[in-house]
Amino acid sequence: MLVGFDSARIGVMTQGSEHFTAENIFTIDSSHSGGTISGNITGLGTQAQTIYASNVPKMIRSNGTGTPTLTLATQDMSADVLQTITGMMKDASGVYSLGRGMQAPYCAVELTSSDSNGDPIYLALLKGTFSFPDFAPQTNQANSTIQTDSIQFTGCARNADNLVFKMAHASDTAFSKTAWDSQIFPFDYAVVDTLTVAPTTANLAVGDTQQLTATLSPAGANQAVSFASSDPTVAIVTGNGLITGVSAGTATITVTSLQDISKTATVSVTVA
Repeated sequence: MLVGFDSARIGVMTQGSEHFTAENIFTIDSSHSGGTISGNITGLGTQAQTIYASNVPKMIRSNGTGTPTLTLATQDMSADVLQTITGMMKDASGVYSLGRGMQAPYCAVELTSSDSNGDPIYLALLKGTFSFPDFAPQTNQANSTIQTDSIQFTGCARNADNLVFKMAHASDTAFSKTAWDSQIFPFDYAVVDTLTVAPTTANLAVGDTQQLTATLSPAGANQAVSFASSDPTVAIVTGNGLITGVSAGTATITVTSLQDISKTATVSVTVA
């Protein structure tokens, strides 16, 4: 169940790549660029094909996805954000232009809603373009009439992985916001040299917890990692690196770089 629509983030891909820079990721919420009103995603499912044999339906095939689209309604989106995501040009005198030869850049879009407990639910279309919205000025009839912005996003698959959509629940103990961000808005990261984790040992009683901190160098490397326990009956670990002792015994927590899975580090856990 989706409850409310908290915010949206739109990232504009660097030309010629499927990566992003921080200055080209825009947040739309109550404190940035107006606010979000609604986001309607359609077309994720493909058209099912029924195969008949001997005059009866024998098989139904439904492979891949359809053509995903998003209709995003916002309140008073910044003109500069709209210009950037739709490919308009802005000259030195502040005049926006749209015409022949102008092309909308590829973008990725993240929508943030909540579940019934208030925990975030994230939805993302990974690649596509926005079309320029229509304008419909209306006369003021006694009260101020504020028009909302409605823009259309048409999605396609990323070249890197042929994916079009991702979603995640923050309430899932395996969820990591850092890992999510790196999958939706991947940057041009530096090559990972080393991965370290602290502490490297943990001695816990049943029910005790220990927070792990992973560090990758250089600083420009993707800091997203995964955590896995060799024996969840002894110790479990969340996607954010919080260990909990479950029962007496020993276990190993393995930390793996999501940018370079050959870079790992381990933590020895003893539960008494």
